[in-house]
Amino acid sequence: RITDDRFNTLVNVTDDSLTMRWQLSGILNPALKKAAISIKKTDSLNVIIPYIRQRWHTLIAFDSASIQLNYHATNVETSHIEGLAVVYKPILNHERISPNDVKLERSELAYRLNFGKTYIEVDSSTLVSFNRMSFNPYLKYETKPNEALTISIHKPEFGAQDFFSSLPEGLFTNFEGIKVSGKLDFHLDFHYDFKQPDSILFSSGLTSKGFSVQQFGKTNFAFINEPFLYTAYEKGQPVRQFMVGPENPDFRTLEQIPLHLRYAIMTSEDGQFYFHNGFIPDAIRESIITNIKERRFARGGSTISMQLVKNVYLNRNKNITRKIEEMLITWLIESQRMASKERMFEIYLNIIETGPMVYGVNEAARFYFDKEVSKLTLAESIYLAS
Repeated sequence: RITDDRFNTLVNVTDDSLTMRWQLSGILNPALKKAAISIKKTDSLNVIIPYIRQRWHTLIAFDSASIQLNYHATNVETSHIEGLAVVYKPILNHERISPNDVKLERSELAYRLNFGKTYIEVDSSTLVSFNRMSFNPYLKYETKPNEALTISIHKPEFGAQDFFSSLPEGLFTNFEGIKVSGKLDFHLDFHYDFKQPDSILFSSGLTSKGFSVQQFGKTNFAFINEPFLYTAYEKGQPVRQFMVGPENPDFRTLEQIPLHLRYAIMTSEDGQFYFHNGFIPDAIRESIITNIKERRFARGGSTISMQLVKNVYLNRNKNITRKIEEMLITWLIESQRMASKERMFEIYLNIIETGPMVYGVNEAARFYFDKEVSKLTLAESIYLAS
């Protein structure tokens, strides 16, 4: 029942075997074209969005949430909606995002959506806030003159500790508890013309000022400078463990691996390895173009640095957040010189998979040619690299 544009009611919701009781309240004013709705739990159970758990195996839950919106028509062709959405203690779980529950203390969206005859736009005044971080995204989808998508995020100088402390619980477990100092700066610019995928514009970067790691959290990313136990995975399951260091009879230092094999592998995998800071923007751009054309994940654009991080620090769960965590760890190791390029390449050559249960170039040399890696010819090295 709505009285003086206001309503307040209790709702009983049954989802499978779960019964919940929610309190809904708000304002609906068609004359002023505005609305405000809030929903919160009335007992110990969180508000859990029904149906999608069974339909898409996705959990979305929270303590309470509210949304306000105001509609304005500028003229017959353009209009906009602006308002505020706030969610307290949200929880998200989906296997393509993370194997763990993703949790935030509070998330807020102060938004403005612009509508035209040929476009929908998230205005740059929109502010996304979560925990201790906030940023202004800009997005535009247009249908004329060509169907196109534009995304832009520019976050100038912000506290590095604010960023790492704001990472959602359950997403980037390697960074939990890390203490840093200094400032960061981030930018992302992306434009995609649906009719001309080869013309994609992509630019992204994370830079720092006075940045340093004061204390590692759950993971000490510098542990690769010493001998360590490596776990190899197949189809997401651990299949073998071995030491990366002198304790392993198949371990070879960089100097013990023929120069022509090193060059062959770098040429095949990452020819700019010694000259980039962990990323090759053009390679990422080309991978985006290829994946769009193929309509599947056909090309990764990973450098040797990124492959090393994926294999040493991360599990094999293929999801969006694992890729983001891979890029963050790569940036941290490269920007802070936590390991030299030589050490990174040495580890890579000693763990690279070259056949069924064959790891490292010395095992590969014995498996394919029945000889020590130091005895490989140029032709044999090219074969291994390919």
